[in-house]
Amino acid sequence: MFTFASVNDVCLLDFDGSTIASGHLDNNLRFWDARSGNCIKEVTGIHLGQITSVCPSSDGTQILTNSRDNTLRIVDVRTYETLSMLHADGYKTGTNWSKACFSPDGQYVVAGSADGTLYYWSTRDGTVEKTTKEQSSPIVGVSWVNSSVVSAEKDKTVVVWGTTARRPTVFEK
Repeated sequence: MFTFASVNDVCLLDFDGSTIASGHLDNNLRFWDARSGNCIKEVTGIHLGQITSVCPSSDGTQILTNSRDNTLRIVDVRTYETLSMLHADGYKTGTNWSKACFSPDGQYVVAGSADGTLYYWSTRDGTVEKTTKEQSSPIVGVSWVNSSVVSAEKDKTVVVWGTTARRPTVFEK
């Protein structure tokens, strides 16, 4: 596959691995046929800064992008149209590889900010549902598994949110 620009992240969009999505330094989102290596669609103009991550919804109908323009977008993979733009006062994408993700039920999106704050948005209306802060340097990755969110900080600290403990579980190097 020829990617046209440096790639920050890729993901599979379907269970058989036939379609790949990639987010690029040139601010564009691309869809690929994994069997032929051909670009199916290039979506331009959705971000003003490089795309730092791409994440499919659990049903494979939507893809979430995070960008250095400090916004996240939810894109319909059938029409390639932006369904929602997520942003918040204070939210700043911390690194060129900062990851964001959907909740398992697709009702929420979570992303970490440059100041160590986690932001949770509703996918229904794009509002910030809550913020939490346990970390102090840029959050570079998040993953949502069942009812827990795991966040990784640039300084090598990992926090598990949503466990039965009263406070999040913190693992430091």
